[in-house]
Amino acid sequence: MTRREREWLALCSQSGLTPLQVEHRGKHIAIVCREGRVFCPCTPSDWRSCKNVRSVARRLARAA
Repeated sequence: MTRREREWLALCSQSGLTPLQVEHRGKHIAIVCREGRVFCPCTPSDWRSCKNVRSVARRLARAA
């Protein structure tokens, strides 16, 4: 598991989601949670990716 994947899993856990597994889908990864899926980029070139993943995880946790 890469550093980015551990970072995304930690963000999902902090947002209140329950991560179950990580699926690799080309240039993105999908973090499968009990509440739904969060798609994250694999490349470090997107400097806003951390903020975007955090906002998606919060929205998903709020809806569940």
